[in-house]
Amino acid sequence: MRTMVAKSHSAPSYNEPDSGGTHPARLRGRLLMLARMAWALFFIFPIALFILATFFFLRTRDLSAASTVYLVILDVFFVAGYALVALFIAWRRSNDWFALFLSVAMVMTATRFSHQIAFLSEVSPGWSIAVRLTHFFGAFGSLLFLYAFPDGRLVPRRLWPMLIVWFLWVMVWQWAPQGVNPVYQLPLAARLFDLALLSTGIYAQLYRYRHDADPVRKQQTKWVVYGVTVAIAGYYGHRLFVLLAPELMEPVLHQMIGDTLYHAFLLLIPLSIGVSMLRYRLWDIDPLIHDTLVYGTLTAILTAIYVASVVVLQRAFRIISGQQSDLALVASTLLIAALFQPLRRRVQIDIDRRFYRQEIDVREALEAFAQQIRTIIVLDELLSALAERVVELTRTSHAVVYLPDDEGALTLAEQRQSFDAARRRSPCPPPLLLPIEADRMPMDRPLAQSHDSVFALLVPLVAPPSSAQGDPELVGVLALGQRLDGRPYSSGEQSLLTMLCDQAGTALHVAQLVAEKQAVEQELAAAWRIQQSFLPQDLPEIPGWQLAATLHPARETCGDFYDVIPLPGGRMGLLIADVVDKGMAAALYMALSRTILRTYALRYEAHPALVFQEANARMVLDTQGGHFVTLFYGILDPVRGTLVYANAGHSPPYLLSSHDEDAAPRPLVRTGVPLGILPDATWEQETVHLTPGDSLVLYTDGITEAQDRQQVEFGEGRLLETLQRHRGRSAQEIQQAVLQAVRGFIGGAAPSDDMALMVLMRPPLAPPKGSRQDVLEDEASLEGLGEAAGRR
Repeated sequence: MRTMVAKSHSAPSYNEPDSGGTHPARLRGRLLMLARMAWALFFIFPIALFILATFFFLRTRDLSAASTVYLVILDVFFVAGYALVALFIAWRRSNDWFALFLSVAMVMTATRFSHQIAFLSEVSPGWSIAVRLTHFFGAFGSLLFLYAFPDGRLVPRRLWPMLIVWFLWVMVWQWAPQGVNPVYQLPLAARLFDLALLSTGIYAQLYRYRHDADPVRKQQTKWVVYGVTVAIAGYYGHRLFVLLAPELMEPVLHQMIGDTLYHAFLLLIPLSIGVSMLRYRLWDIDPLIHDTLVYGTLTAILTAIYVASVVVLQRAFRIISGQQSDLALVASTLLIAALFQPLRRRVQIDIDRRFYRQEIDVREALEAFAQQIRTIIVLDELLSALAERVVELTRTSHAVVYLPDDEGALTLAEQRQSFDAARRRSPCPPPLLLPIEADRMPMDRPLAQSHDSVFALLVPLVAPPSSAQGDPELVGVLALGQRLDGRPYSSGEQSLLTMLCDQAGTALHVAQLVAEKQAVEQELAAAWRIQQSFLPQDLPEIPGWQLAATLHPARETCGDFYDVIPLPGGRMGLLIADVVDKGMAAALYMALSRTILRTYALRYEAHPALVFQEANARMVLDTQGGHFVTLFYGILDPVRGTLVYANAGHSPPYLLSSHDEDAAPRPLVRTGVPLGILPDATWEQETVHLTPGDSLVLYTDGITEAQDRQQVEFGEGRLLETLQRHRGRSAQEIQQAVLQAVRGFIGGAAPSDDMALMVLMRPPLAPPKGSRQDVLEDEASLEGLGEAAGRR
């Protein structure tokens, strides 16, 4: 199976292997070697400094205090966490100067925040210079990182003066004497100045996200902003809790818990950087941001309620009993437990309405469309609605529906392009075949291809299994282009699209079955029209005879047929046949049989047995499907009133005599086997004479084997009884009587087999003029006229 592979063009990112193209952050040759040597020096230096500081710290501290050992272990894990992420980034991107710089800055930042590194300044003035250098590079690197992440370019360019200001500020912070150092003299103002300068870094990331980032870098930026924001919010949230309820914490316990939370939140920074630069495609940050907003707001509200309730209840107990009571803590805890779930729902609704209004509208629209699409059973209408609505709701450039062809290849069936995409640039036609084979398409989840310029997301259209033990069936693929706003498809959007495609897959399966059924019905209807064209359109006029014939198929096509063949000398061939099969196969065999029989009937115009013999040899030779046909063929001489016939295994027609009304109908029994079984079969032919008033009824077994709802057959007995009651009637009346008797017997049951019926009638001769019958008729007429005159 040959597939067309779509070309993919995307901006370079830290998730793509270096393809050798130009990139502003890439290093080569001697410059790369020097950069790696510098990285090794600056990476090892703060680690060695931290190890040395820990060694001196442990020598001068009482190790019997559990809190001291715990804080040392905490610092070790903290620095190790930063160092491992930094080492991994440098290992994966060792030819990228910005990745090397970030690796060094992360290690220096980690050692700067440890307790032991500050203690090293007290050991010796020489070590103080090393500590200050570590602090300087760690602090300066934090803002440079925010300005240049993720590709090493300063965006926006107008911020470079702020970077110089930050450089000078960190120099003053680390090297100015304490007497004139604003960090020590004006601590609050210094911290606000720090915050103002660092906020320009957040502004740089937000600017990059909105104006200078492709979908890959937008996702990277989200992770970094998220990690830094949560780290700061968590740290200050803990500080706020301690300030509001200091009586809930013992000094030692407060230090251990506070430092643990402090380090845990700060660890989010390297983790978010590592995820954004190396493996961001494993996760989607939007649901995480949403949950953080919900549970962060919920935590702040519950904390405020908890602290307020503790303070209020404690004061109430003091006023009542004059002492504190633990019941205040118990009551506050129960209150928080009771408020948690309703508050969570309320907060989530408010945040969704304020920050995620568009996402909620899209979700509700997709859910409503998923319910609507189940009611569409017309295949073309379903495909058109699916592609058009998805383009509209997801704001994608184009949506294409692929369906498997007869060989299993996913072939284009429907496509829609958004108006904006068509207006902005020339359309990018999708490939006729999906650039992925059906057996590689996951059945339970979308396949994200964020770097593919043609299809960024492939969503399977899956139909449920046909049985409890069966497997779901891939009935198609919905392929979506890149988003018009450049964003990748979030996990929430992918889940909604999966839900929609589950409904669409079921509807598509039903629509395909309906389409297949309609196609079969149309083919069968066409076949039936062709079959009807084989039947005599108008029965020929036979002087001195009446002829009626009808055919009622049980299905869309029919295996029964009749024919009336004009022959030389005014003779007429009467044929009725029944192919022993049903459906399309019987219809095809019927057409073949009718054609062959007509050919030999014209060749052997007076010999039905020879017609059977030649037609049988041809049918056995030309067909291999195991089909055969029963038939009765008679050659009528209208002048003489003779019928020369042969019966090839068919239900025997009945000859109704007009001379003896009590005589049973005479069956014209079989004279040989059906056609199409034995290649050397022979048949005998017989001759009967039809006098005026006689009738011949030819039928197929659909008449006698018709069943009612209790599966009781109409049978030959009821047929003979009906014929006896209508002996001497016209051909049309006999035919209608038989059909009405069959319909009345089966009631509302569906016919189980085709029914063909032919009636040949030789009307009785008119009585001669002046006969006794004429006299009686004349007397009756005169009597009627006399009565009419008397009334007048």
